[in-house]
Amino acid sequence: MPSLKDPHTTQPLDPTQNSGRSMRHNPDVAWRKIGDLTLAITPGNNAVHRLNATGTCLWLALENNTLTENSLANILVEHFETDHKTALQDVNKWANNALQEGLLHLA
Repeated sequence: MPSLKDPHTTQPLDPTQNSGRSMRHNPDVAWRKIGDLTLAITPGNNAVHRLNATGTCLWLALENNTLTENSLANILVEHFETDHKTALQDVNKWANNALQEGLLHLA
């Protein structure tokens, strides 16, 4: 599997080393919450991204905030029936995808 790269730093995203990464919304992303889902449109390619309930929880936590993956994992533990290790893995996977798609920026 090729390594992912953060488009803003060109540094490889190592899933074992990312719990301290701070991130924030890309301010150019247009988005709207509809029920339990969130739709986000990335600039440049106008791609529409559908965030499920977990993604929406993380997205809303990052609204007007800069948070670490560890902090986001704690939020998932509070809102969903999961342990911290699993939540951190889920956040890491979500964050890598969101960074690659241009939804988030590293802070």
